[in-house]
Amino acid sequence: MPSVLGQPLYKQLVAYFKEKIEAGEWAVGEQIPSERELCKQFDVSRITVRQAIAEAEKEGLLQAVQGKGTFVAKPKIRQELQQITSFKETMTMWGMVPRTKVIRIDTEPADLAIASVLGIMEGEPVIHLELAGYGDQLPMVYYHSTFSHRVGMLLAEEAKRLEAAEEGFSTFDLYERAGLEKPGMVKQTYEVSVASAEIGRLLEIPEGQPLFRVTSIFSSGTEQPLEFRTAYYRGDKYKFYITRRL
Repeated sequence: MPSVLGQPLYKQLVAYFKEKIEAGEWAVGEQIPSERELCKQFDVSRITVRQAIAEAEKEGLLQAVQGKGTFVAKPKIRQELQQITSFKETMTMWGMVPRTKVIRIDTEPADLAIASVLGIMEGEPVIHLELAGYGDQLPMVYYHSTFSHRVGMLLAEEAKRLEAAEEGFSTFDLYERAGLEKPGMVKQTYEVSVASAEIGRLLEIPEGQPLFRVTSIFSSGTEQPLEFRTAYYRGDKYKFYITRRL
């Protein structure tokens, strides 16, 4: 096991897991040694082993399956920031079967903040559409989008049709299918966040687990706001990157 002066034993175990995976000695989907075997091999307590496995899960290295054991997880999904890639394309590219579930469709009057973002009058009805995107039956991302009433109703109906067909999609995929102009511009901010109890329940992760929170304002080619969206991506499943020319 790697030994770094002053580093806790569980951190050394995590480094050992990482070495095994990166060297190809533990393949994706392969079950790792049991807690008892690891305790015996490294002469450490079960608490230390469990702490190491939990940390490795947070880093996306391992995945525990209830009643079966702990397995090497698939590599994190690497998503390019310079271009918009649909949820379905992303999942398919990484060898996963995509599916999207409609969590909620709701109507309410726009408050001042939402009205300002969407360029409508305060009090006008808006549609909230909440989706959960799955890869291989595992929830990967939660979307909460808000639209003007006309746009939202059309997209919500299309979302229900695609859900019934068990297809994978995000709101970005709905516009053209609903007969609307596809967004031509998006302004986004990326932040590190942690899962609330509700988000954790939807994404099947513990409360407090790291997330990427991506806030987007989608607009038409003429810069007419179409959608305000907040997306929560599992930090143990995604990494975002950008390539810049110098």
